[in-house]
Amino acid sequence: MHKTYRTYKYKLQPTPTQEQTMAFVPRRCREPYHAAFAVRHEAWRKRAVSVTLASESTQLADSIKVLLTAWQSISLLSRRIAE
Repeated sequence: MHKTYRTYKYKLQPTPTQEQTMAFVPRRCREPYHAAFAVRHEAWRKRAVSVTLASESTQLADSIKVLLTAWQSISLLSRRIAE
């Protein structure tokens, strides 16, 4: 027997502050991705070298600090939205 699930759609009507916060989260998450992509692109463009996960992992210490800061700020902002 198949179980039927209902879905609901709700239109969000955030306050201006909540709207700013919700726009901030994806921007903050895109930054590390674009930074890593830029490294790969430049390595290929300048030296025709493919950047692998192993070579990128040596640069992760600084990236992890940036990501932790980003996630901490996202966590704080998500708490503000919930208020």
